[in-house]
Amino acid sequence: MEGDWCPERVVILEFPSKENAKEFLGDTEAQPLFSIRHKSTTSKLILAEGCS
Repeated sequence: MEGDWCPERVVILEFPSKENAKEFLGDTEAQPLFSIRHKSTTSKLILAEGCS
């Protein structure tokens, strides 16, 4: 509603904790998939903490 960020798509992944999210991004088995994403898209990752 404010600012100039106007994404075409938003994908939300939910993790039990901030640490789990960081572990996911650091997973060596997932790195080849992340590499494909980096080569084929322009993306921004944000971490939003909230209550459950």
